[in-house]
Amino acid sequence: TLPVLAEPRAAQDLGDWLRELQAFNLSAREHAHTPLSDIQRWGGQAGQRLFDSILVFENFPLEDALASAGRSGLRFETQGSTGLTEYEMDVEVSLRQTLRLSFTYMRRAFDAEQVAAICAQMMALLGAMGTSPAQTVGSLSLLGPDEQAALLALGQG
Repeated sequence: TLPVLAEPRAAQDLGDWLRELQAFNLSAREHAHTPLSDIQRWGGQAGQRLFDSILVFENFPLEDALASAGRSGLRFETQGSTGLTEYEMDVEVSLRQTLRLSFTYMRRAFDAEQVAAICAQMMALLGAMGTSPAQTVGSLSLLGPDEQAALLALGQG
């Protein structure tokens, strides 16, 4: 787990920024073994958390692998869990036939309504990104069309 600070430029082409982010991610893997405590110390943040949320991208669906192994006579069971990590929010992204987002959060930090709003914003953003990769980063919105219209109506009222 490595902290990533992404600073997209509003005028930057979305496709270019995503390619840069992917290239950075690939180069950062060379340092994936580095303990977070070392990164905190190097960044002058010793003893302080670098982030409070985590995005986990599952590029090899474990459930599919376990199901496949089960056909060979091996048996696997999953145990219940309260979350992926100790962070306030975990967003797990997995790709099978479709893209799946799962949100796990601590109730002391978020309520269900807040998480539903964050999920809706992520879905709107991903939907907008998928419609036209030639658009600029600054043209993207966290709000869907309905939320944008409601916000504009509030401003005019």
